[in-house]
Amino acid sequence: MARTRRRLRVDGAVQGVGFRPWAARLARELDLAGGVRNAGDGVELEIEGERAAVDRFVAALRERPPAGSRIERLV
Repeated sequence: MARTRRRLRVDGAVQGVGFRPWAARLARELDLAGGVRNAGDGVELEIEGERAAVDRFVAALRERPPAGSRIERLV
């Protein structure tokens, strides 16, 4: 299985709404390593693991972000 590493930047209403713990839980569920930290008006995430799991993580960010958050940009 192919492994990959991605660095993501998420801008919007993602601080103070439980976004970092949500992202950490999702990463653990998908057996991904990495971290998440506040950065300006958003958060930066670095994730590493099986390519399919990383793709599922990114899809979850787009399709079902945590309640109370609002993603304006994901790069």
